[in-house]
Amino acid sequence: MVQYKKDDIKEKIDNAALKIFVEKGYEKTKISNIATESNVSVGNIYRYYKSKEEIFYSIAPESVLENLKSILINKLTFAKDKTANELNSKNDFQLVNEEFIDYMIKNREQILIMFNGSKGTRYESIKDEAINYMIKNIKENYSKENNKIIYNSMNYNIIKIIYENLISMMIQVLKESHSPEDIKKSFKIINLYHLFGVTNLFK
Repeated sequence: MVQYKKDDIKEKIDNAALKIFVEKGYEKTKISNIATESNVSVGNIYRYYKSKEEIFYSIAPESVLENLKSILINKLTFAKDKTANELNSKNDFQLVNEEFIDYMIKNREQILIMFNGSKGTRYESIKDEAINYMIKNIKENYSKENNKIIYNSMNYNIIKIIYENLISMMIQVLKESHSPEDIKKSFKIINLYHLFGVTNLFK
């Protein structure tokens, strides 16, 4: 009979949980699903975790979101600190940069769970929070004179829909792409769409 170390068993549980939460989402996932996928008994899973909720937050910690936010803040700050004449590069107006894309690839399953399968958890409003966060930063990083379009309530709703679609596109890419290269190519297309579409509203 094969003997597994405690760390190996926990890793099997965590890997199985990531896969099942991505496929089913938090609400529809059962401990028995994780047990079947990991080939670890339900009773043995409870030796490592008290509940499905504890498994969820263990494999999808808030630090993943905080790091993602930090990368985005650094990009926005970098663009803000440049003068209008210096903002000539495509990279300055892109929605996300290489660091952001690489981080999303590295944490693909966790981000998918948080944005696409977190109903019933404290992350279930994360998409709306991300949209509001992005719009808030647009207001803070561009002068009112240059982005006055966003201060009209009707326009604000349209901008919100645009960013909702942008986030949906990114999540769909993470969900359906088969390799990191596919994800990078798709994100470059999204960046071009953003560069020649949304950003023109704020120049």
